[in-house]
Amino acid sequence: MTRVLFVAEMAGTVNALMKPLGSSDFDVSFVANDVALSMLQKRDIVCHTFEDDPSKVIAGARPDMVLTGISAFERGNPKWSGLELKYALAAMDAGIPVAMYRDWLGIAAWAKEATQHPRAGQLLHFLTFDRGTAYAIRKAEWIYRDVRAVGSSYNEDIFQKATRIERATLRQRLGLKADDLLVVVNSGADSKRVLEILEPAVQGLLAQSSSRVVFAPTFHPKDKDAPFYVDDRKNFVARASAPYDPVLQRLSGKVRTIFEPIIRSCIQDPQERVAAADFIVMNPLSTDVPTAIFLGIPMVIPFLPLTAESARSGMIDPEKYDYILNGMADSVFTGEDLEHYMSALSDRYEEIAVRQRAEQKKLKPTADTEVIIQAIKTVATS
Repeated sequence: MTRVLFVAEMAGTVNALMKPLGSSDFDVSFVANDVALSMLQKRDIVCHTFEDDPSKVIAGARPDMVLTGISAFERGNPKWSGLELKYALAAMDAGIPVAMYRDWLGIAAWAKEATQHPRAGQLLHFLTFDRGTAYAIRKAEWIYRDVRAVGSSYNEDIFQKATRIERATLRQRLGLKADDLLVVVNSGADSKRVLEILEPAVQGLLAQSSSRVVFAPTFHPKDKDAPFYVDDRKNFVARASAPYDPVLQRLSGKVRTIFEPIIRSCIQDPQERVAAADFIVMNPLSTDVPTAIFLGIPMVIPFLPLTAESARSGMIDPEKYDYILNGMADSVFTGEDLEHYMSALSDRYEEIAVRQRAEQKKLKPTADTEVIIQAIKTVATS
């Protein structure tokens, strides 16, 4: 049996790896902080925490390998604790192999610090969700033992659930007709990047003539400028003033709009909210991307200047974005291109949907759990 010390801070790391770590092949000890700690405690899992000394925890657990997440926060962000990096470095100090796993696209810049350890070339492995991130790590010429794309077992669950979702029922809850075209904008948590996408998307929709378009702007829970926020009683409350108001007010009386409180009151499950859409203007860093793909929802991904800058900081090259390379989504690189794309959406929708869905059907992550299990075993014996 392989002894694994699992170190995590983010929900995505727990979601992606708990299924393979549940294999009878592994004896797992846990170190967690922040959201990951709450998630594991809810499963009645005893965890070492941020306060514990990494060297002492490793000495007590005697692991064959240390498996850490790569949290999305950067140095300087108050939410970045460095927990995963500390355990990676301490493990290599002790001569123990390390696998650092990134559960989503791109990779935090601080991960480079692990590659500067004198034993990184012998002991450090990177496991990534997608081929694009693995490619970016290789291109960066960091020092490490190995890098491989292994997927995410969480996507298996999304894929299985997607096959059971009844879209027609969800759309009925929203009062949509069969020929209505529900267009969702999913644009991230930073107001400047949201406006960069929202402005041209709205202008494009105003320029098209079809009455079947229904617009649904959605906002990230962490967006402090969103038009609505959730209070302590889980009620949606409108903000007195939001930077998006002038943009959204242009739609009044011209394009039917369903605002987020209504959507969430009718459909509680986040994956089902994605399923209700006919088309999504998708933030490239959103974890809704694989959900949309497994559900066969067409997308355009706008790599506008601020969004592209954010993507590149996470080592995502917009020109080599994995899903776009495979034709599962369209891409635009300027606000003018996004406006033009949206202005023709109702006329081109059927062509776009048929073309993208043909590629989306090829992505079926039915073996990711076994791939991850084998990757962990390989690292442990390296």
